[in-house]
Amino acid sequence: LVRNLSRIALRPDCSEQAYCNGHGDCTAPGKCVCRLLDGWAGDNCSLRVPDKTSSIVCSSPLAFIGFPMDCKFVARLERAPVITSSDLVTVRAYSRRVGEVRQKEVERAHE
Repeated sequence: LVRNLSRIALRPDCSEQAYCNGHGDCTAPGKCVCRLLDGWAGDNCSLRVPDKTSSIVCSSPLAFIGFPMDCKFVARLERAPVITSSDLVTVRAYSRRVGEVRQKEVERAHE
């Protein structure tokens, strides 16, 4: 008796997540598991996890006590600019003499 068995692979649909952008695996409908160790994150694995080459750039080289100073976090990975999210980045002041860090929400233009 000879049986002809064939295998069928069922894959979840991640089309709305751009199929995890090739940087993760679709594990359930609409659910990507990103390759975090390769530096990829986000709902659709399109965001980069910045490294220590990132920097904080402020509007002035001088800071005065009691006066706020606008600064921007410049996310980088291996010295190259990357797109990331505030969900992936935390900025803290290590010295209380510096003051406190407040995050201002920035609206981004959708491409």
